[in-house]
Amino acid sequence: MEKEIIESWAASVPLSNLGEVQANEEIWEEQDGGAHFKLTRHRLPLPSKQEVIGMSISGDPLDRKRVIQDFKAVLGPIENGDISLKDPHHVDVIVWLVTTQ
Repeated sequence: MEKEIIESWAASVPLSNLGEVQANEEIWEEQDGGAHFKLTRHRLPLPSKQEVIGMSISGDPLDRKRVIQDFKAVLGPIENGDISLKDPHHVDVIVWLVTTQ
């Protein structure tokens, strides 16, 4: 996935409160090749210039790996993740802690 698409879409997802269930408009859901992902943005419950971006991704392991690498190239290193790229039935859950302006 192109860097500009990730930057634009990730920035356009409305912030939700950490720990709350997101409304449909607070989720970026996309099929990219054989990978399906959902991305959300969350504000931290304290004064901070950081936010949490969470992504769940399922589907073909090779496509999941490619999509994860594309997002890491834009959002930076992963803070935490449950990644099992060898299991085609696994849902990877990834978290980034991002500093905002």
